[in-house]
Amino acid sequence: MPTELKETRFHFDPARLPAFALFTGGALFCLIASYTFIRSAAASIFIAELGAGKLPYAMTAELLGMVALIYGYGLLLSAKGARLTALYCCFIACAAFICAYGLSAAGRAGGAAAFFLFVFSEIYIVVLAEQFWSFINSSLNGSQARLLNGPFAGCGSLGALAASLFTQRSVQALGTDSFVIFSAACLAPAALLLRRAYTIAGEPTPTRAEAPGRHGALHLSLIFRRKLLLLLAAVVFTAQLFSTAGNLRFMGLLEAVYPLKDARTEYMAGFWFYTSLFSAFLQFAAVPWLLRRAEPRHVMIFVPLAHAAASVFLILHGGLAAAAAGFMLFKALDYSFFRSAKETFYVPLSYDARYRVKQVIDSFVYRLSKGISSGGMSLAAALSVSLPAVFLPAAGLAAALLWAGCAAALSLAYPVHLPREKAAGTADGGPERKGCP
Repeated sequence: MPTELKETRFHFDPARLPAFALFTGGALFCLIASYTFIRSAAASIFIAELGAGKLPYAMTAELLGMVALIYGYGLLLSAKGARLTALYCCFIACAAFICAYGLSAAGRAGGAAAFFLFVFSEIYIVVLAEQFWSFINSSLNGSQARLLNGPFAGCGSLGALAASLFTQRSVQALGTDSFVIFSAACLAPAALLLRRAYTIAGEPTPTRAEAPGRHGALHLSLIFRRKLLLLLAAVVFTAQLFSTAGNLRFMGLLEAVYPLKDARTEYMAGFWFYTSLFSAFLQFAAVPWLLRRAEPRHVMIFVPLAHAAASVFLILHGGLAAAAAGFMLFKALDYSFFRSAKETFYVPLSYDARYRVKQVIDSFVYRLSKGISSGGMSLAAALSVSLPAVFLPAAGLAAALLWAGCAAALSLAYPVHLPREKAAGTADGGPERKGCP
């Protein structure tokens, strides 16, 4: 078995696991509620101010914003450690949303504020969510991860359900812009609950070999020295090629069918409500059952093959309903099976792999893929190239097949996955934990 797939030790008293799960799940609930409020509002505000045709430009700009955020995160991680970095990131995002809302409400830089809101809403959640998952991966062993990753993701879906339901029922009365403030407000309890979870489990710290800053802010060389990380990056990259095709198709049809901002926000809130409901069912029921019976590597192959089949359906059936169903399927499987299986690959890895390289793969590579595919669409729009309606579903089919190929390569390279039981040591010699009870 490759050395990077040795089982990690369970780092804190198992009797404290229920409390750890409660506070971590609560933090994820608030975090995803924040994102649910802002993603519906930001997309609708963007379309109202700039039009859906400008979305590829914003998706391309996300890449530049992601580079800045991740590098700043790496520097902050070296200076302050994992716990304080997560808390500071929550409050920085909160302040950014409040400032953007203030500019928009004052009637200043409406288009620029809308552009910033959309771009920031798509990148802040990735950087924050990966920090939450880095903490979880540092606190659970492989067996615990198989059991709890689905429910942890499910807590996020419950937050999305609550936020979507509230948005759908109140947006016409409160107005779309108000939900920017609701998004900011959810980040404060998310930070406080996460702080309590860190108190329970202890803060992971690197070994002397990975002392803060020794290998740079992001330890990029680790990706190329460990084949597992390189293959995970390829899987994430191809998955987002598929996601971008589905997202652009869905948003374009949504603008055509719902030209009014508040009506469009109401529709999107309903869409995310049913997506979250579907995801929550999978996360709490299907994922724990499946991951105790199937290897995560097999799950990683199943997901893109399901999307390839869905893409064939979308090629044959146009319209908003079909596009919404395809995009909903992607999000539901991404939030449940794909996320839960993928996270188990990080569990036995070193501190830098879990906290630094994971951000590069699951945040930067995630957005790099989206930026490249969106950049191609932006170039086509700039050159006034008219693409047929079937182009995006067909591109999604090609991306899904490429994704499945990368997942198969990952499976073949690592045919034996994490042991089901605890082992005696860790891949990096047993990281210390500050404040561990």
